[in-house]
Amino acid sequence: MAARRLGDAGTALRYVVTMGAGWAADFVVFAITYAWMGIPGAQFLARVAGAAIGFALHRHFTFRAASSRPFAVQALWYIGVWTLSYVLSTVLLVVGVEAGLHPLVAKVGVELLIVPMNFLLLRALVFTPR
Repeated sequence: MAARRLGDAGTALRYVVTMGAGWAADFVVFAITYAWMGIPGAQFLARVAGAAIGFALHRHFTFRAASSRPFAVQALWYIGVWTLSYVLSTVLLVVGVEAGLHPLVAKVGVELLIVPMNFLLLRALVFTPR
């Protein structure tokens, strides 16, 4: 039981590191593009950039699950989780901005909700052992 908790803690720590890299790419792309693309377009482009980095790092580093399931299966489940995350984060982002938050402040607040949700979904649905 203690070994499982330590393993979960290690996975969570690797998730934080990986999400930091993906989020940095996402945030930079969003910050550069939201003024001329609008929030939905910038959010989409930012999410794609973060997802590409995230999938590779989660598969090989975070969950160490490159061989646990076929690539195509993991990729399809990842796209499903990504789609849910994208839609939810975009809706929340627009609501935050319409409520008067600066787009970058709203972006940070939304991510504080989405990141833990994604960890649970990725661990349960995408990068699971066979």
